[in-house]
Amino acid sequence: MSGEEEEPKAKPNLLKPLRREAWSTASDGVDAVSVSDGNPLAGAGTAITDGAWESPDAAAFVTDLTGIGSTVRTAFVDAETHLESEYTSEPDTVMVPGPQEWKADGGAIAGRVP
Repeated sequence: MSGEEEEPKAKPNLLKPLRREAWSTASDGVDAVSVSDGNPLAGAGTAITDGAWESPDAAAFVTDLTGIGSTVRTAFVDAETHLESEYTSEPDTVMVPGPQEWKADGGAIAGRVP
């Protein structure tokens, strides 16, 4: 085939299932930090409020703790949302040769994706 260009062919996008796996892992993380009414630190706050720590600063500490817990959960939800978007934006196939042909090569993906 000397001098002729190779006819592009659709090949499976090997990056797409990796994106799905990352999204699934992030979703599991959201579930893990969503215990105790969706705030991963709510249990500690409840214990303090119920008398586990008696101090004039306890109420303010629980308020701060609740805010931190909300921030942690938000970070996990944001990561899940981002990874879902990355997954859904990936085509099922890529054209080889073509600008996204590296996505059809597992070795090339390993060199690009940490």
